[in-house]
Amino acid sequence: MDNNAFIKSCFESYDENFTWYIPDEDEKKSIKEELIKETEKNPHLHINKYQVEEIVPLVKHKVRNDIMFSLPGGECVIAHLVYENLNADDLHFVFFSNCQSALKYIHKQYRIEFLGENEFVLSSKDKTEIVLFSLQFLLSFMLPQNLRGIVVVGFGIILYAMILYDWKESGFNIIRDRKLEHSKVIPLLRYQIAYIAIITIMLIVGIPLSIISGLNV
Repeated sequence: MDNNAFIKSCFESYDENFTWYIPDEDEKKSIKEELIKETEKNPHLHINKYQVEEIVPLVKHKVRNDIMFSLPGGECVIAHLVYENLNADDLHFVFFSNCQSALKYIHKQYRIEFLGENEFVLSSKDKTEIVLFSLQFLLSFMLPQNLRGIVVVGFGIILYAMILYDWKESGFNIIRDRKLEHSKVIPLLRYQIAYIAIITIMLIVGIPLSIISGLNV
């Protein structure tokens, strides 16, 4: 099923109160022209890495200028366009690995805006990460010194892999998405970035030191 068909099947289950809608073909054409107008002067924008002809508007927010686009390869992006009030700080994009992830974000937005749900909602995966980190932290103090290192490293590798997989599934790229618009998509993003940075530094510094120590023995 392509993105258009998937979107249509999902939107058939939503009522008239849903805050997003599927534009008609004329409006889609107008939206695409606006996207080109706002992005063509800045070739460094990540979205310009795609062929414009293959970028397809899918759905639009009823109030804000937020539009979800389908990208080549099955990826999606939710773009906030600014129309007449063009300002580089306001124009922004949130990329997703697939249409399903983008729709989850849209549905979460709807539940926050219309149903008044809490914005910061932890998934079962988020809770698992918190539990693993807590165990890692506690065991680093409780275990004997000869076991502490291997256990802490083991937990670190597991969490490292879980976080990177989470980012991949959500479409987050730490180099591309420096402004952290994904913080509303991934609730623990800021803490995950800190954790990944610390573990990466430890690996970069620790592995060479371990090799050097082994050579000196």
